[in-house]
Amino acid sequence: MTRVFDGAERRDPENHHCWVALVDGDNHEIDRINAEAGNRNLKVPVVVDLIHVMGYIWSAAWCCFAEGDQAALVWAGAKTLAVLEGNAGDAAAGIRRRATTARLTKARRKNADACATYLTNEAPHLDCPTALAAGWPIATGII
Repeated sequence: MTRVFDGAERRDPENHHCWVALVDGDNHEIDRINAEAGNRNLKVPVVVDLIHVMGYIWSAAWCCFAEGDQAALVWAGAKTLAVLEGNAGDAAAGIRRRATTARLTKARRKNADACATYLTNEAPHLDCPTALAAGWPIATGII
């Protein structure tokens, strides 16, 4: 992590720009970013990659819908939109509710629960409205 911050300091030695860390939600990585930023007296917002989040959402969708069911597209889109609107907690609750309403077995709802837990745990780093308003990236790759 030190090398990453060293590289950023070379590009912005006077710290004129906001540095943003885009991550997949790995807690160890987030802890290291926060520690390194703290050591350098920097505030570095951490944003979880929306593409990674969508992978979890789609895994949850396939717990609740038959493969190829167009309703899954609408449902996953709604959960993604909730995250984009800053409502990761609501999306998580909706995912758990859907799995419960569908009376999925523990094994069948495993990915739905994993997604809901992920969204709940990463909610502090899923403030997409703030990130988008500030012009920060919310996803990796070409979008």
